[in-house]
Amino acid sequence: MPSPYTHTSLLTARNALAQRLDPTSFPTLVYWTVPELNAYLIESLRTWQAYTAFYRDRVTMPTANLKSIYDLTTDIAQPGLFDYNVTNQSLYSTISNHLLEPPTNPWTGTDQFTLDQINQALQRRRDQFLADTGCVITRTYPIAVPAPPISRVPLPDTILDVRRVGWVTFDAMGNFPLITPLFRDNEYSAVSYLPSWPQLATDPPSFYSVSASPPLSLQIVPPPLNGATIELLSVSSGPALSTAPPPASSLLGIPDDYAWVIKWGALADLLASDSQSPDRARAAYCEARYRQGVMLAMLHPSILQAQINDVPVQIDTISNLDYYQGSWQSIASASTPSLIGMAGRNILGLAPVPDTGGGTGYSISFDLVRNMPIPTLDTDFIQVGRDSLDPILDYAQHLASFKLGGTDFDATIPLLLNFTRAASELNSRLRASNVYDLLMRLPALAPMQVLPRKTSPAVSQSTQSIGVTQ
Repeated sequence: MPSPYTHTSLLTARNALAQRLDPTSFPTLVYWTVPELNAYLIESLRTWQAYTAFYRDRVTMPTANLKSIYDLTTDIAQPGLFDYNVTNQSLYSTISNHLLEPPTNPWTGTDQFTLDQINQALQRRRDQFLADTGCVITRTYPIAVPAPPISRVPLPDTILDVRRVGWVTFDAMGNFPLITPLFRDNEYSAVSYLPSWPQLATDPPSFYSVSASPPLSLQIVPPPLNGATIELLSVSSGPALSTAPPPASSLLGIPDDYAWVIKWGALADLLASDSQSPDRARAAYCEARYRQGVMLAMLHPSILQAQINDVPVQIDTISNLDYYQGSWQSIASASTPSLIGMAGRNILGLAPVPDTGGGTGYSISFDLVRNMPIPTLDTDFIQVGRDSLDPILDYAQHLASFKLGGTDFDATIPLLLNFTRAASELNSRLRASNVYDLLMRLPALAPMQVLPRKTSPAVSQSTQSIGVTQ
């Protein structure tokens, strides 16, 4: 897709940032390097996208015969739109600049902040982000169910939170998986309404529970009558980050536009540790920014509207498909899909299951809140409107001043507030132009209400401070 904005190049934006930071030395860059300033501009753009979900793109994705669940991070063919691209190595560089570590390339750490310390902080906060937000869902299939009468199913140790269980069996010929959703409940309910449930083996079971079973196991109620497998949608820990010295790197495995959240979380841990240079004030600031990023990641949907073979379809949640169309994954009723269900930001379900579509499959097109387009060459254009450029430069200046610390950094807090206020104004305009804004965002918000992950998420109160309230 051609760049819609052609008013400001990366070079022009970087020069403007450099002049703001050190007008007396410009164009010579003394305290900040070109790669460093580029990194701050890129982080500012990604943070803007996280605040506003401003940049969208029309995406087309084909269906596959009898495939009901898709992962947008891998099934969208266009690289860069929704896949994960940010690595731990790129955050090493930004963190080392923030901490005034020697800008060696490759950076291997110092006595004050070792490479291993930073890598562990990144991995810890990456996994915490996944658990806190639930925005990235992992599909695991098959998971074997032990032979009867055992009714507890062991799970992989990467599972942080179970979001959906599908009971998978096959027809008499051993063909065509039959998938029945199991709903979440608990043993108290089983004892109250089915007091003899351990002796009432049946296929498929009624529900699953994680309330009383040991960690990394599911309780199936009643016990299964025959062997089977389950299809699991879960919040899972990310892959291990490379511990080899740079330039070896690993993908973070989270949406690109929230990589900055992991950075702030890691910095909060590093600056609050009993190292040679703890900085409690900046550690508290970093922790607040991490918490803010977690709330943002729970607010915006990934798909705003969709069509299948140019016919508009409703977007709901996979949880609601399970509740109101429990057989939506049945192969026996495979035909033209007419509903889309979402789980997290990345998992898409089609109901009914698509058939061959006359041999060519079906074409799904949707307006996607995609990764923010990132300039790589000096001639590439910054993809924001003219009214958004100054707030983005404000925030980039604020980021660049973090390493100054003390009152010099504190003096740039108004720039952060300008950025936040501008994002709030843009959100307000976007909402005013969309009468059904809340309904379009329900696929992002509804799963937390239909299948809560926390007792008091308090999303509505928390969002008041970041300009995305209704």
